[in-house]
Amino acid sequence: MSFMLKMQVPNNSDPQLFNGSYIDMSGLVHHKMHDNQWTPLPTLPNTDSTRRELHRPSTAGTLNMVATAAQSARLWQSYDADFAAQCLSAARVAYAAAMAAPVIYASGNDWDLGGGAYSDNDVTDEFFWAAAEMYITTNETAFLDDMAANPWSAINTSAIFAPGAFGWSSTAALAYMDLATVPNSHPNRSAIIQSVVDGAESYIEIQAGQPTGSYLTSYAWGSFFPALHHLHIHIHIHFPPVTNIPSPRRLQFQPTQLRPSRRHRLRPHLQHDLPHRRPRRNRLRPRPQCPRPVLHPRLRHQGHAERAFAPVCVGADAVYSAGLPCPARADGGYGWWCERIAGGSAGGRCPAGVCGTNVLCGRL
Repeated sequence: MSFMLKMQVPNNSDPQLFNGSYIDMSGLVHHKMHDNQWTPLPTLPNTDSTRRELHRPSTAGTLNMVATAAQSARLWQSYDADFAAQCLSAARVAYAAAMAAPVIYASGNDWDLGGGAYSDNDVTDEFFWAAAEMYITTNETAFLDDMAANPWSAINTSAIFAPGAFGWSSTAALAYMDLATVPNSHPNRSAIIQSVVDGAESYIEIQAGQPTGSYLTSYAWGSFFPALHHLHIHIHIHFPPVTNIPSPRRLQFQPTQLRPSRRHRLRPHLQHDLPHRRPRRNRLRPRPQCPRPVLHPRLRHQGHAERAFAPVCVGADAVYSAGLPCPARADGGYGWWCERIAGGSAGGRCPAGVCGTNVLCGRL
């Protein structure tokens, strides 16, 4: 947050060139700052000789700072009142500057080998997010009026919680999440709460159709971020800071294709411990019967001993003990792990300590 405050143009600064004209950009926030080329790794910041460039302000960058500064003013109030006041003061100045210069868009050509353009020619969602955070923090009707005049005030769950949730160019969902979970006096708050719940459930429906349990239907560069953003929305629903948020039964953690966590990789004897929470329908699902927890085959390359585990081959139809023949393609066409990892062949014998497929026995 301190870095973002330093990106704000000081008051009474010299005008800056924008589209052939000089404009007073005091109070606005610089869109970005990065090197003019990718810095080699590993490089310590104090030894980086690459030229660092500060790019001109933008309305989108300014409104992003307004929203986060308003949040910080709330969060830091009980711990550092002076810093909280500084954040709120900067947010007010930046909000007024953005209202006075609403169309200073980041250019799509403003990029080089050190960073992307991050252009955004529609900042109505940023205005809505900034007004929402300012209203939650100050409870001033002026910000409520700005929200009401914004097109994103019309609740459209499919648009607000579109695939990908939210990101640097789509911030309306962030406003709805805080309006739903942080105490405030918004007159339409109950409908906002329901829209967040509906949005989270729409992602559950997407997840149900994915064989890996993912919320995504396609994977582009940086797709890890929207995956986390979907989880962020579900966390807001499950663990809200206020008690009047509904928690639908459908919004349950679903370990459809659970893979070992870091804890399991380090401590394989705890593999039968997790997950602690399961949806009811998963508890009722038929499972292979294994007498003991099974070492996941992906752990073999890390040198874990198999002495504490019952070595079995696990198929889609049955469980086979170590040393017994593996039926050819009985797992639906993917082949057996004894074939893929240990070099055996379907119909051959499973080496000791190797499971059949990525379906685990025991409580997992």
